[in-house]
Amino acid sequence: MNSPYTPEFIESQKQLLLADKVRLETELAKVATYDESDGKYVAKFVELHPGEQEDDDENVDEEKIHDENIAMASDLIKLLEDTNAALKKADAGKYGWCDNCQQYIPEDRLKAYPAAPTCLGCE
Repeated sequence: MNSPYTPEFIESQKQLLLADKVRLETELAKVATYDESDGKYVAKFVELHPGEQEDDDENVDEEKIHDENIAMASDLIKLLEDTNAALKKADAGKYGWCDNCQQYIPEDRLKAYPAAPTCLGCE
């Protein structure tokens, strides 16, 4: 498998992916915690006024925040999975290889989204 990318391009993409990984993990820590026993992230449930008597409005607000955390965590987890997969591909010499059509992804797509698992045609 001969990559159409220069080693410099792959290395620069790898550095972007590593920076993205740190950013995604930081953002994810704001809305979720990592459960070591399950190996999964769990969205945080935030109590607005811990220890105080809650009313219905506060319960609704807490549930809304929890729902938002679930949605944000889901999006961030997907991006983190793509980023980790792209880093593994880079280490294996398969960076930029489309998961579906088994062709190389155009550089422009990888520049726009370094963790892209597929080409635009297969997206």
